[in-house]
Amino acid sequence: MTDSNEIERLFTNELELSKYKQKRWVRVPDSNKSNYNQPILYNCRDHKDKLVSYHDGYILVKIKISSSTNTVLLNTADVALKNGNNCVIEDCRVRIEGTEIDQSRMNYITMTYLNLIEYSDDYAKSIAESYGFAKDNSATATDNAGHTKRKLFRGAFNTGKFSQSLKIPLSYMSTFFRRLDFPIINHTVELEWNPRLVNSLLKAAATEASVITIEASELILPVVELPSHYESKFYSQISHKSSKLSLNWGKIKVYEIANLVSGQVDYEVDSSVTGIRKLFAVAIPQANWNNQTNIETVTNATLSNFNVVLDGEQYYAQNITDDALAYELLKELFNNGGEDYNTGSCLSYLDWLNTYKIYCMDLSRQRVLEADPRKAQSVRFRCELPTGNYKVLFILEVEKQTTFYFSNPSGLSNV
Repeated sequence: MTDSNEIERLFTNELELSKYKQKRWVRVPDSNKSNYNQPILYNCRDHKDKLVSYHDGYILVKIKISSSTNTVLLNTADVALKNGNNCVIEDCRVRIEGTEIDQSRMNYITMTYLNLIEYSDDYAKSIAESYGFAKDNSATATDNAGHTKRKLFRGAFNTGKFSQSLKIPLSYMSTFFRRLDFPIINHTVELEWNPRLVNSLLKAAATEASVITIEASELILPVVELPSHYESKFYSQISHKSSKLSLNWGKIKVYEIANLVSGQVDYEVDSSVTGIRKLFAVAIPQANWNNQTNIETVTNATLSNFNVVLDGEQYYAQNITDDALAYELLKELFNNGGEDYNTGSCLSYLDWLNTYKIYCMDLSRQRVLEADPRKAQSVRFRCELPTGNYKVLFILEVEKQTTFYFSNPSGLSNV
């Protein structure tokens, strides 16, 4: 969406404006006072009266990677971040005017999967690199092209440690910011996140066990400035109490089977959830889960005979048994459903088959949801796992609507 479109949505009548604004970047310090052994918080109240494009904002985190044992790292240490700068984020909470908008979990997994599906290969080879992303071709450091590239992002070696500045866009921290496509004014935004400082690192040797220390952080936001001849019209428009704007977006909910599982899976993901859009399922091998020697998001575990059961009825007439159809279901979630030759996905068939075997199902096209898009439903997933023990995760995307009243911020709703 272009800059012009973003502002035009705030007006009853669309205006033709080819160039009408500029962005002035502001810095919001965290509230931690250099104590990063707790959630990191940014309060944007000082910019409440400004028109802020939060969806274009990012956090900047200064870190150092050092040994977590008595062995000091060498400048040749084979250690780096795992799957992108967002891998240091455990979870994130977004509040606006005191109302909780989103509370995400396992950002280091969920956002990586969304990026693989929703962004193109050109994006991965250009812009995504500034966010520390490089596709993996192995779950370990050995012969992993992604790991080799991410070592180049580490920064200069300095007396037993690597220093690095991490740029993490807000769109990688919450799907609310990911879908937001207009600037916000007269609303206080608060952002809070918990770091993941140990298992976000991948090492090749036992002696290189490492930990991340956060040294500083700040939130960088673009403030929109309007031309003087247009500014008065804008503020006149939003002064009316009836002036509102609604955003429909998909909230991500993560479910995990508590223990490692093997064999047959028959799991009730949720007994009553409203506004179902999509379901992701993934089985992560035990060796890949929660350590510094393997990458969680990398898995080639095949889920055979899988199906979704909604309110006691199978979603697919027959269980899905082959990779070709499973990838076809995934392709439906690509840009333009995978039908546009110019905008595909980072996730090729071979990438999916050998490295990122994510099972995705579009559940939004149910006939029952035509009459009631917010119908509460029970969701169950069934499949057979390969030999071995696995951590099984389910990621459910559900419909949310956030409505802003620019002249009456207390009227904010999030349903």
